[in-house]
Amino acid sequence: SRGLGDVYKRQIVVPQCPRRLQWVAISCHAAAHTMSPEPSKPSQSAVDGLQQFLREEPHADRTRIHLVGLSMGGFGAWEAAMRWPKCFASVIALCGGADDHKLMQSHPEELPAILAFHGTEDKVIMPMRSRKAVQAMRKVGVNRNRAKLTLAHGVKHGIWSVAFGDSTASKWLFSGRRGSAGKRMSIESFRQRPRQVRRLRAQSVPISVEQGMV
Repeated sequence: SRGLGDVYKRQIVVPQCPRRLQWVAISCHAAAHTMSPEPSKPSQSAVDGLQQFLREEPHADRTRIHLVGLSMGGFGAWEAAMRWPKCFASVIALCGGADDHKLMQSHPEELPAILAFHGTEDKVIMPMRSRKAVQAMRKVGVNRNRAKLTLAHGVKHGIWSVAFGDSTASKWLFSGRRGSAGKRMSIESFRQRPRQVRRLRAQSVPISVEQGMV
């Protein structure tokens, strides 16, 4: 089958976290966490590897680097967006969470656009983790096109089938671009297409795109 790299003509880098380690050394079950002063070794190694890849790949567009993380990787995606905000143009964080207090200390124009997904019945990671992180972005001044939360009602931890059920989220992700100064240049508005909403409802998975949360 064709992957995202084939459809969008992108090069995809997939770092793997070593066994018994985490992208963010926290309990994913906690209601909140505090970001450590230094990144974890796996996260730092992944970013170092990305920088090496960019140095060796002259055709890579450094204004269009995108990040996707799921579960433990969702926490890693939020943290990477905060630690290295000028690196990424856009981020999709699935069933993750952030240090909300630290997030509200970020500069709104430097943060990449983030689209979060979470199932309302997720028993592994509390849905409020994604909600509170997106709310923190809104409170610091990030506009709603760049700080989005999609809740899938009745869905547990397997949010990925909802997020990538069609190409809507991928198109949003790849529409992001950064300027030479590291600031956001553009991002398309994310809207669930009626066809997708109808299909998901037929499977008892209605979609709610959060608006005006703060």
